[in-house]
Order: sequence, then structure tokens, then C-alpha cells
Amino acid sequence: MNWEEYRKQIEELGNLPEDWYILGIDLGTTNSIVSYWDNLNGKPEPIDISNGFGKIPLPSVVQYRKDYDEEGEWVIGEEAYRSMKIYPETTIRSIKRKMGTDKKIEIDGVEYLPEDISAKILTELAEHCQSLNPKAEIAGVVVSVPYDFDDAAKKATMRACEKAGLKDKLICLIEEPKAAALAYNFRHNLEKNEKFMVFDFGGGTLDITIFHVIEKDEKRMKLQVISEGGEAFHGGDNVDEALCELCYKFIEEKTGQKKEDIAAENVVEIVSRAREAKERLSGVKNFRIPFTFCIPPFVEQISRDSFEELISDFIEKTRKLVLKALRETYTGVLNADDIDRVLLEGGSAQMPWVKDML
Repeated sequence: MNWEEYRKQIEELGNLPEDWYILGIDLGTTNSIVSYWDNLNGKPEPIDISNGFGKIPLPSVVQYRKDYDEEGEWVIGEEAYRSMKIYPETTIRSIKRKMGTDKKIEIDGVEYLPEDISAKILTELAEHCQSLNPKAEIAGVVVSVPYDFDDAAKKATMRACEKAGLKDKLICLIEEPKAAALAYNFRHNLEKNEKFMVFDFGGGTLDITIFHVIEKDEKRMKLQVISEGGEAFHGGDNVDEALCELCYKFIEEKTGQKKEDIAAENVVEIVSRAREAKERLSGVKNFRIPFTFCIPPFVEQISRDSFEELISDFIEKTRKLVLKALRETYTGVLNADDIDRVLLEGGSAQMPWVKDML
């Protein structure tokens, strides 16, 4: 059955059958998450897709493995992320940034479009949900996309759904800030006439959306979008790149080895260390980065202050994007005091300087 057929039966039954799943998928640049509609509690709940790794999100990492004469296999998620150093040439990260383009990725003599790789992540998410309940039927799927995804990127996302076998189940694409606002309201009561900002700062993009709660009762909420801003290609990956460049500088200073001479598996190690440093500096003020693959091996310490100085231009650009969203609204200029609350979404929003800036 397709979604429309499921929908008619749900309306006739007056309820969602226990084994029918309506899924919400956040196909992210760095991590992907899938939730299901919990009919008992009347709200969406995330599904743990860690496979024993202890994390709910699935890293948006796709890897192809073919050792010796063995038949190749695709590995998706945490296992692919953890083994990037072993398979550097056949590991794909941040594919979301290429959605809507014709940039092809060649692996083992075969060319793949970005939607082909995204389809593998979607397939992994859907299959995991079904594996939790052998009787499960996926009745419908909603997939979130950045607000500034152009028509080509949205169509590529729909093609990825089709390749993952979800075409007939796709209810719609929803812009990520709107999805965040709706999800927030299930756990916290938004009030009528409130104005709130969704600051959705992920690995690939920054989406800034300001909403006005026009109507609100026990069953319905009507939101008016009064400002949309942010920028594509302005996210945590940019911060990782700045830290990678700093690491290359450390290596050249300590060993004399230039960036272009570093082996592919060690480049992957640097990327992992840069991301780890970014994440750890959100909790501690100093972090030591080990360069164990270098000759001689060494350790460099970076402080949160020096990290923020390193990305000061990026921080300033982010601040200007927030001010622009306040200034260029559909209803007239807003001041910071006009915003009743700010919803921080996305992994990059956890960096301390984000809260300080806002």
C-alpha cells in the first residue's frame, strides 16, 4: 500500500495500528536520526539505531569495503565512521552538501550520484526500524531538509527516497526549522503570541527561522514564519576544516612534513582528531591533540580561547546572519528583546560560543 491508502485506513479505524510506523527522518550532514509516532503518548520518539555503540544518531558515513577477492559490501553508520582510517579512499562523509549537484563519486570503478549515497543511509534507517519489529509496516515517512535547499536538492532527496524504496510511503519533505518547532511543542508548551527563533546549526548548514504562534489550543497550533535566514555551507564542517588546517600547521612545524605529503589514512586521522577537538572543547577549556602517526610523535594543546580566536571570522559571520534574520523579517524589523525564546538545534549549536553570541 502507499501512504494515501494507509491514511484512509487510519481515518476509518480512528487510530494508528500498533504495527504501522509513521517515521520522521532527519537526513543530516554529520548524523541522521529517525523517530516514530508514539500513538500511546501522542508524540514522536527517537529510535536508538546505535547497534550497541550507545548513541541514538547514525553517523552519515557510507563506506565500501572490498578486501582481496571478497565480494564488496557497504557499511553505513558508526562502524563506517570508526574505520575511516582503514578505508580512506572508499569512505564518504557529508554527502548532504552535494545533494542537488551532479558531482559523482567513483568507487570500485562505479560512479554514484549524491542521492545514491543518501539512499543507502535512508535504507539503513528504514531496515533498522523494521528489524526491531518483524511485523512492522512503514505506513508513511516525512523527511526533513534545510530551509535553503533549492529545488534541485529537494528533488534529489525525493529520488534518494525512491531509490531506498520509500517513494510510495513519502508523505512530504518538511523544512528542518519547522520540524524542530513542531517537535519542541510536543515536550514544551509554546504560548499563543510568542515569537521564537529556531537556530538550527548542523554540520553542513545554518538555518535561522523566526516563528510567531498565531493560534494555540490543546489540539492545534498555527505558526507564522516571520523570518528565514542562515546560509548553506556554513556549519560544523567549516569549523572542522579550520582545525584541520591548524593540525597541518602543527605537523609541518614539528616534522617538516607538508600537507600534500600526508598519506590518505593519516588525513582521515586528522579529520577525526579535529572533530574530536571541536566536540571536547565544548566541555573542557583545554584539549590535547595527539599526533601519534607522525615521526617523531607529538602532542599539541589547544585551548577553547585559542580555538574561538581561530574561527573568529566564522563566529562574526554567524552573528551577522542572526542580525540579518532579525532585520529582514516579513513583518518589520525585530529587536533581540522581541524574541521570547531560542531553540538550539543541531550538534554545532552545542559549542559554548553559540550561546555567548546569542
